[in-house]
This record gives sequence, C-alpha cells and structure tokens, in this order.
Amino acid sequence: MVLTQGEIDAAERPIRVLVADDEPAIRNLVAATLAPQGYEVTTVRDGDEAKALLEREPFEVVITDYRMPGLNGIDVLRFAKLMNEDTQVVVITGHHGAEIQEKALSYGASDYLQKPFSLDAISQAVALAPRAPVERAGAELQASLAEKDEEIGELRAALQRSEMRLEDTHRLPAPKLSPEDQVFGYLCNHPEGADFDTLEAATGITGRNIVTTLAKLLDTGRARREFPLFFAVELPRAA
Repeated sequence: MVLTQGEIDAAERPIRVLVADDEPAIRNLVAATLAPQGYEVTTVRDGDEAKALLEREPFEVVITDYRMPGLNGIDVLRFAKLMNEDTQVVVITGHHGAEIQEKALSYGASDYLQKPFSLDAISQAVALAPRAPVERAGAELQASLAEKDEEIGELRAALQRSEMRLEDTHRLPAPKLSPEDQVFGYLCNHPEGADFDTLEAATGITGRNIVTTLAKLLDTGRARREFPLFFAVELPRAA
C-alpha cells in the first residue's frame, strides 16, 4: 500500500475537527475542550455552513448537532461521508429518540451523544473517532504486505522452475536436423555453392545419403544443380 502525499501530509498535521451547532455556547465549549488537546478546531453555525466548508477543506472529525437551521445533522453526516468516507462524524442532539440514534449510526456515525454531555464524553468520542480509518489503513497495509509476500513467493517459485527448465534444456542434446535441412542450411550459408565432397565433409552425410538428400532438395525446388554435380540454393525466380 503506497501512501499519497495528501495522506502523508494528513498524518503529520493535527487532527482537524469541524463543529457544527447553532448554539454559540456549545460551539465554544467544544472548541475550548478540544483545542488544548492538540486538535485543530473549526466552528460553524449551521448545516449549510458545514456543507460549504466540507466541500473546500478536509476534516478527520465532524461534530454536528442534529437540529439546526438549513441542513440537519443527518444531512451533514451523509454529506461528510459522501466527501470522504473516512471522515468520522459524532452526532449530538438535545432530543431523545432511538430513531435519531439508529438513523445516525446507520449512516456511519462513529458516536451519538445526547445533550447535556460531559466534557469527558466529547473528548472520548473525538479521541476514538480517528482510529477507524487508521485501523483500516493498518489492516489494508498488512493485507497488502501479505499479498505482496505471496506474490514474491510465487515469483521465486516460478523463477526456480524456469531455472530448472533452463538447466534441463542445456543438458539436452541439440535438436537433430534432418539431412535435407543440414545440407540446405550449409548451402544457404554458402551462396557460392558446393560440390559433393564439400557437402559431405561439411555435413557428415556421405554416400547414398548425400545423394538421396540432394535429390529431395532438387525435387522440392530448394536447391539447383549446376555443372552437373555442383549444387547451390535455388533462388526465388523474379515474377
């Protein structure tokens, strides 16, 4: 798994937290709680401002109120996940109801807090939120490394098999050419031609075998005869 420059930069800078709530007291309280812990906190007044900011800037964590002017907290959650599925979203609300919680979690909220919440609760929710993408990246990295190890093992095995086949090939005798191919090959490499004695000495084909071989070459048009016992390769005739 290769990290992009953006991922490297993200790993080196503070975790960015976007807080969306129409109550100034809540926004200020959350910012005052998280900033001293090293988080980079940005606050907005409603869901529309949160959407506009998410379109322009990356945030690892979004803390959004459920009921706000414009887009509600579920809309912000869905939009944040649409922009970056790794963004962790904490939904907070002053309205009790299992339906809201179930909907938030079904859309991928990492946590759900009801007002009034303690400062420890918000700190813990944010501290736990970034772990999901980190753990997923770690798992993906481990899986990728395991896959690469397996590929390397297969390549090594294939290389060993190829080397063994190559060694076997080196041990095998050179393929034996037919008499016709031996004589034809010699004539191709010696366009000046050759007589019987030269061909016998060069190819090791003697006696009847050289006669039979030359006869086949003449019959198939691969060789021509001159003076009457001098042989050369038959050249293609001009159209």
